[in-house]
Amino acid sequence: MSERKTPAEGNRQLRSGLLPAIPYPQAGGFTPGFGVEGGDSDQNPFRQYLSMLRRYWWMLVLTTALGVAYQWYATRNDLPMFRAASAVRLTDQGATMSGNLVQDYGSGFGGYTDPILTQVQVIKSRIVAEQVVYSLGLQLQSQTPSFYMGFFTNVHVDRAAAPSKLTFHFSPSHFTVYSARDSILGEYGRPTAIGGVTFTMPQSPGFASATLGVLPHDQAVDQLLGGLVVKPRDMTSVIDISYTSFDPYVAQDVASEIARVFKAQNAQSARQESHRRRVFIESQLTTTDSALAVAQSKIAAYRTNTLAVSAQDKYTTE
Repeated sequence: MSERKTPAEGNRQLRSGLLPAIPYPQAGGFTPGFGVEGGDSDQNPFRQYLSMLRRYWWMLVLTTALGVAYQWYATRNDLPMFRAASAVRLTDQGATMSGNLVQDYGSGFGGYTDPILTQVQVIKSRIVAEQVVYSLGLQLQSQTPSFYMGFFTNVHVDRAAAPSKLTFHFSPSHFTVYSARDSILGEYGRPTAIGGVTFTMPQSPGFASATLGVLPHDQAVDQLLGGLVVKPRDMTSVIDISYTSFDPYVAQDVASEIARVFKAQNAQSARQESHRRRVFIESQLTTTDSALAVAQSKIAAYRTNTLAVSAQDKYTTE
């Protein structure tokens, strides 16, 4: 039986330099299970995770629900994007036909410019974009979701048309268009013009109403250039053209029209180059003919003088 010491006796031991006795662990060491409630010695991580899930399952469900709700809220008004692509292949037969008689400055001064990349910049130029905007009437754009420009044909917008909003109301037999200053009753299958915009609607689109906007010409060009991607294929003479838009019909029409406009410009440039080479060859032929005529006249004069001298020498000898 251990003796219980009073505080005074303990103080005397401290003053004498003696330390109180420290209990020595019994055989077998200290009791295992430090940091585990109830002395549980199971340290399996999987069971610990499972225990946490059972204890905090409501937090996991709440976090998932909040994430789904936020994603729905952030994307509830997002519209689908559509991308259409086309391709063009570059050929240059002018140099082959003329035998490189005329220097081709289109490939760069000194021959240090990549002709493929040059044509890529031509396709992405504002001149091509302006022609596409004008030919497709891209100043007129739908502002109603799922109401696409494929419901219209033969769309033409005056370049100087003022920005405005057009409201359409459809019925099975006709439709009515309202602008800020005017209104018009249109028939399906016949051209309709209002506020500098001309279009044809072949049939009823199946909508009760729709809203379209007329953009300024420069804004429509900038919008086209913003959705245009032009890339050359490696180690080929093929250029890929793609366009992205909220309207699938606009995306397809723009991708095709850009290729058509570029081919038309390329053909016109080829004709101009061919004309320039023909003029050059004709001028060279004229110069050559003149030089040949001068040479022939000199040869004829030389022969005449030679014959005259020979005849005189023969007469003198006789």
